[in-house]
Amino acid sequence: MHLQTELAPTLISSSAGISSVYMQQLLNVLESDFPDIKSTAAAHIIDTDRLTSDIRYRVPIYKALRLYETINKQLDDPLFAIKTVFKLRLKSFPIMGYAMMASDTLELAIQRLARYEPLVWDAGQIELKKGPDKSFLIWSARHEVPPLAIEMALAGWINIGQKLLQFKETSYTIYFQHSCPSTPEQYQLMFGCKVVHDADKNAVEFPSEWLGITLADGDSQLTDVMDAKAQSLLDNYDTEINLENRVRSHIFKSLAHHAPELEDIAQKVGESPRHLRYLLTEQSLNFRSLVDDVRKETALYFIQAGKHSLNEIAGFCGFAEQSSFNRAFKRWTGLAPGRYE
Repeated sequence: MHLQTELAPTLISSSAGISSVYMQQLLNVLESDFPDIKSTAAAHIIDTDRLTSDIRYRVPIYKALRLYETINKQLDDPLFAIKTVFKLRLKSFPIMGYAMMASDTLELAIQRLARYEPLVWDAGQIELKKGPDKSFLIWSARHEVPPLAIEMALAGWINIGQKLLQFKETSYTIYFQHSCPSTPEQYQLMFGCKVVHDADKNAVEFPSEWLGITLADGDSQLTDVMDAKAQSLLDNYDTEINLENRVRSHIFKSLAHHAPELEDIAQKVGESPRHLRYLLTEQSLNFRSLVDDVRKETALYFIQAGKHSLNEIAGFCGFAEQSSFNRAFKRWTGLAPGRYE
């Protein structure tokens, strides 16, 4: 189960990301089985210092997925990502976890899950389809992502649901659109229920009567506080929470055509150049540094993919001359492009 090379440009050009709080929690859980997780994360150009110091930092999703694919290969355990998510606590799901916990009923908790999931990560969207006897909670990807990401999403639901309901009912079924990368028995043992692969949707099916279950930790006052906080974050999602990744996305899309200029990128994100510069400064970000960073990440990806010539990579990264690319690459890594592995 490896990230396909042809998917990478789509993922790199996406503005989707994972919150620093959630990513840090995942790394903390992984550390017991993967002691060098932080250095491995840094090798995948994830700023581990910002994970603990900058709550607005959102790790671009392609970086997080490439990291998990690397760990998957080294551990040789198709279920490691699911196991990791099951170890998380509700507070690992920033704002959303507390808002769900304080909900009066499971249905209200699911509604908050659908609304606030982008605060954790924004790779997909959630839909609740209610029926007279059975209901479905469906996850649809906004971007083409590997099966590992889908399994983590649904494992997160099951983990949260088990903690909210505080009982061990297993009368639900999990559906995955992809084929089973292991054995059906392993998946059923891990989830404690029936798991169906090669399905027509990614979803959890459960009795509709569960929607009315009163949650033990329901707290209307806490719910109001969490809702207000979460809504405030969502209201400022484009200009604050996800500004950096939106800018990075447009920089990447511009690289192969011309050197990205702040004026052009500002127009694409719907801001004046002056206001965009101000917004970036407020987050201690610099436009030229972002351009340089995106170039570096793009060059490293394509070199590691091993399917393109250095001249092609230089052109895609927006360098008119191979010599300019070589100098920049040596500044980034300390090595010439041809010597980088």
